[in-house]
Amino acid sequence: MKRTRPWQVFLALGSICLISGCLFTSKTSLNSAQAQSRILSEQNAAQLAEIENLKSHGNDMENKLNLSEEQIALLKQQVDLDLRQMANYEREHSALYEQFKALARERAQSSAETIPPQQTGDSNSRTVR
Repeated sequence: MKRTRPWQVFLALGSICLISGCLFTSKTSLNSAQAQSRILSEQNAAQLAEIENLKSHGNDMENKLNLSEEQIALLKQQVDLDLRQMANYEREHSALYEQFKALARERAQSSAETIPPQQTGDSNSRTVR
C-alpha cells in the first residue's frame, strides 16, 4: 500500500481551506467588488473610445501636415521660378537701359554735328575788329 506523506496531507487541507474561503465572502463585499468591476469596465470602455478618437484626430492632423508640406514645396518652387524671372527681367531692363543711353548719346552727338553753333548776344562772344 502506498504511504501518504504528511506534507501531502497539509497541502490538501490547506487547499481546501483556501478554496472554501471564496465561498464564505459577505454579500456587501461581493456587491462592492461587482460595483468596482462595473466602474472599471466603464472607465476602460471610455478610455478605449478616447484612444480611438485620438487616433482619428492624429490621422487627420497627419494628413493636414502632409498637405501643408506639399503646399510649401509647391510655393518654394513658385518662389524659385519668380526669382529666376525677376533676375531675367532685371538683366533685360539693364540691357534696354544701356541701349537707351547709347541711343541718347548718338542722337546728342548727331544733333551737335548737324546744328551750327548759335551766336548769342553776349559781349564776350563778339570779336573785336
